[in-house]
Amino acid sequence: EMPISGVRLTGIVGSGGAGLMARYTDGLELHHVQVNAERGPVFAIENASDLELNGVTARKPVAGSPVLRLTHTPGAVLRNSRAFPGTETFLSVAPGELKSVRLQGNVLDNAKTSTEEH
Repeated sequence: EMPISGVRLTGIVGSGGAGLMARYTDGLELHHVQVNAERGPVFAIENASDLELNGVTARKPVAGSPVLRLTHTPGAVLRNSRAFPGTETFLSVAPGELKSVRLQGNVLDNAKTSTEEH
């Protein structure tokens, strides 16, 4: 009944059928996390407060899905993350939510679309 709080994942490389999913978190931090999934989004995070993403990426992006899908994550920070070749959309958020996501030092030139509201 309460959000999971204070989880920090650092220096992880993983792969699987589905990507990393997190719902109802407070203070979730992902630092230097690379996930390669067969179906996406690679990172799907919903209803998160105080979200910090630093160096998240997917070397093998999923066709037709964003690398990162944020839903109801006001105040999220995305920094030092990278889009690899083949990335269609790196960051996808719900309509009107992009203005509440802080982007710092990301390298998203390889993405066909770096950010979208969808």
